[in-house]
Amino acid sequence: MGAARKYNGVQRGRLYSIWLGIKKRCYCKSDTRFKWYGARGIKMCEAWRKDYAAFAAWALANGYADNLSIDRRENSGDYCPENCRWVDAVGQANNKRNNKRFYINGRVLTLSQLSRRHGVGFNKLKKRLYRGWRIERALEFEEDE
Repeated sequence: MGAARKYNGVQRGRLYSIWLGIKKRCYCKSDTRFKWYGARGIKMCEAWRKDYAAFAAWALANGYADNLSIDRRENSGDYCPENCRWVDAVGQANNKRNNKRFYINGRVLTLSQLSRRHGVGFNKLKKRLYRGWRIERALEFEEDE
């Protein structure tokens, strides 16, 4: 692998690719992901859009690591410091728009989070809910179906 190049004096590499990817999916109509981002009105804050160094400084000060990806807390919100964080693959998967969420004991959790917390297999839990079981019963029921 070649040495990382610099952009306006800032090291380019994986973080630069993330920044560029955000810009492309938000502003480039020919990008295959534009329909899920830019076409939905999702933008990148001006400070980041105009200055990679500002994005990189925020990223490094807010937990960036090579094993993490950028995640928007609010899926309909923009890429900006107030709405972004760095998460692992599980965190990213739990924040998808198409996740079904359940309100249990004062918390909102996804099916995969419930499965892990209650020790019920994901597919088993999904089948029980598809059959019309209430979530509480699906999580507590011990017998095999």
